[in-house]
Amino acid sequence: MKRLTIALPIIFSALFSSAVFAAPLPKLIDSSSANSQVSIGSVSVSGVRGSSDDAVHKLQQKAEQLGGSQLHIVALNTPGDSSLWMGNAEVYR
Repeated sequence: MKRLTIALPIIFSALFSSAVFAAPLPKLIDSSSANSQVSIGSVSVSGVRGSSDDAVHKLQQKAEQLGGSQLHIVALNTPGDSSLWMGNAEVYR
């Protein structure tokens, strides 16, 4: 029991510190702001379960991996009567 009391705070601090110190995800921008930016590529997702917010979050994660700080969502939809989301976004510095 004493080991658990000591280990538990260490485990929680490791979990929370990674969330606190994580880099912010790329910011969403509109098409008028995108026109003045330099594109570094595009990202896409498909088969994302959940809501449109979940699909946007996946796009932001991919944009971050590409090195982007901003992204403009070009398309976001659920094809047919599917509950799975797909989307495309342009990534900017």
